[in-house]
Formats: sequence, structure tokens, C-alpha cells
Amino acid sequence: MAEKKMGHALTKMLKEGHMGMKDIKIVAVGIKEDECKKFEKEMGVHTMCKDACNFKQCQEVFDMHKQEGILGVVDTIGDFAYKPMADMTADDVMKVVQANLPSSFNILKLGAPLLAEAGGGSIVCVSAAVVHHGMKHHEAFACAKGAASRDVG
Repeated sequence: MAEKKMGHALTKMLKEGHMGMKDIKIVAVGIKEDECKKFEKEMGVHTMCKDACNFKQCQEVFDMHKQEGILGVVDTIGDFAYKPMADMTADDVMKVVQANLPSSFNILKLGAPLLAEAGGGSIVCVSAAVVHHGMKHHEAFACAKGAASRDVG
């Protein structure tokens, strides 16, 4: 999955101090316990095994870390069905929406107020770039990401 590659690359960059982020605490969130533990060991960051598509579990992540001060959130969560639109079924589209929309919505809904209270910060929905820069066979993915993307500034 592209999200795993993006998450790994971004975590590595942040740990190396790129973008002025040296010595910050990074919390990586994933669904599968074994993958979280492997990522934690490999990257040297704290992980939490939670499903961002589940509002309550997403809330638990923010609640656990909001007192520390959250500088930003990067959403690389998602999945897509890579096939021509003509070959997509309604079930294919719904699977893509269910894998993308709830997590992005939950992260924006829960994270934006915390960052605003703290005086600012960033929420980056990495995969949402497809909304503005179309990619062949990513129509359902763009629809799902576009539904959750909004300017919260």
C-alpha cells in the first residue's frame, strides 16, 4: 500500500529533523497490532493500535496526547480500487469510501479544534492530493478523499 510507504518515509524524515521537527514525539497509529509493533521497533516511535475509521478509537488517540500538545497530524490512511471507472461496481465504490472517508473525517473533526485551541498547527491529508490532481483509475478514491477534505483554517 502506498500509505505504508508514505508513513515510513515521513516518519524517517521527521525523526531526522527535516522540516524543523527535530526531537519531537511521533505517535504512529495503525490497525494491526503486529504491524504497529514492527513499525515501533523499526522506526523507534510510539505506536497505538487503533482504527481511525472508528470515531471512539480515533478520539482515544487524540485524548491520550492532547495534553502533550499536538503540533500536527498527517493522515496517510486509505485504500483504493485501481481499475477503470467503467469496471467499477457500486460495491467497489462503497468499499473505497468506507476505507477513506470516516478516517479523514474523524481526524479533521477531532484534530482541528485541538490545533485551533493550541494556537495553530497542521492537518495534512496526504492522499487527498488526488482530489486536485486527478490520476487515472483513482476516481472513487478522489471522491472519498474530496468528501472529507475541507479548509479548517
